[in-house]
Amino acid sequence: MPAGAHDSERAAMEAELARQRHESAELARVARLISETLDLTTVGQRIAESVLGLLEVHSSAIRLCRPDGTLEAIALDVGARKGQRLLSRDSRRPCR
Repeated sequence: MPAGAHDSERAAMEAELARQRHESAELARVARLISETLDLTTVGQRIAESVLGLLEVHSSAIRLCRPDGTLEAIALDVGARKGQRLLSRDSRRPCR
């Protein structure tokens, strides 16, 4: 194997390890945040905020499937640009 190919493969492996370490650290941080409170809205907001960095997305939302079969928004518009509405808190959609 040429030396350049070995270096490229090693660099790719190191990048993948760094990505995995970042994901593990972020998941551990989320677990700590969740364990600090049992308030559903607070937990939902913290998860939605953490998803932004973990999945490298611009916005996220958390909805809860209620026993009556509707979805209730518990964390909305997290990360959205100011003034941009992504979802309506009042909308109830079937989850089954």
